[in-house]
Amino acid sequence: MLYLSNAFSLNMLPREWRRYEFVPLSPAEAAVLAYILRDRLQNVIGHADTAAVVASVLQAEVAGLELPAPQRATVRLERDDEVIIAQYTGPRLPEGATQLPEGARLEFWLATFGLARGKVVEKAIKAVKTGGSQPVWDRLRDALGEDARAVEVREALAQLKISFEYSRQDT
Repeated sequence: MLYLSNAFSLNMLPREWRRYEFVPLSPAEAAVLAYILRDRLQNVIGHADTAAVVASVLQAEVAGLELPAPQRATVRLERDDEVIIAQYTGPRLPEGATQLPEGARLEFWLATFGLARGKVVEKAIKAVKTGGSQPVWDRLRDALGEDARAVEVREALAQLKISFEYSRQDT
């Protein structure tokens, strides 16, 4: 599962010892990961205004990105689960906000367990290099299937030297 959250809590962690990495993401990276892995994305941003602001920032990065409806949920991470964290910093959001207020910002992070698996990364690279008429994000999505993790998508794009900024163009 890939969660979209506005916070990370120790309550999310399993009791057994695991080492999590927190990787900074640009808004474009967060949007591309949400787009490619949308079939397993769960939006757990519990505050409606925060969810609306996060959606507007991500949707400005990738044309056609639709996020699942936000829901309040208790998250307990399993082994391959990851979290895209949209950390809001700024003044209290006004009621009904859909845009970042002046002086506010969102920082995105990926909380992930473990490293990218080479075979999944190779599969993603092959899907992009073989071309086709589909946009690159859709080729990746179709090739990776349900077992891919965000850290692997990110690694494949880095090896292909594909900029996440490409997402602002027509994909």
